[in-house]
Amino acid sequence: LQKENLDTRYLLRIPEKHTAAAYIVTDSENHQIAFFSEGAQGTFRRKEIKTLEKYLKHETFSTAILSPTNPILIEKTAEICQKRKVPYFLDPGQVIPQFEKSILQKLIMNAFGILVNEYEMLLLCKHLECSPKDIKNLCPFICETLGEKGSVISYRGISYKISPYPVKLRR
Repeated sequence: LQKENLDTRYLLRIPEKHTAAAYIVTDSENHQIAFFSEGAQGTFRRKEIKTLEKYLKHETFSTAILSPTNPILIEKTAEICQKRKVPYFLDPGQVIPQFEKSILQKLIMNAFGILVNEYEMLLLCKHLECSPKDIKNLCPFICETLGEKGSVISYRGISYKISPYPVKLRR
């Protein structure tokens, strides 16, 4: 990372653990199975929140993307963003089932946007016991990827269909 001039100041290194890894398989009927090894990510402790708060206190950033990780860390990071009036995008991904319903609703309501694939939208609806329309009413911006069907971006009730980019396979 440093060789590529990427900032590594905020990386927590745990040398005795491997990096977390996720393998997600989707069948022809759009059912997903996720295989996940939490690796170093599983060593999250409350002190990391204090470290995160300390780092973010001195940084200026305009937007945050909260990606799948420990649900407590996602919730605390969202709280930091709210205190600092920084809009965030929520990408709950594979950790949707790990959230308490009320916390997930609050995260969505306070997010500028959510980023999900078609399966994750169904999972969100099931977990929150609501419809996709209800979710669109909770959050102003939603980007939902639809695999080979492209994507739909919804902003304040207006939806834009984005066609998939044609991929040419080399043989």
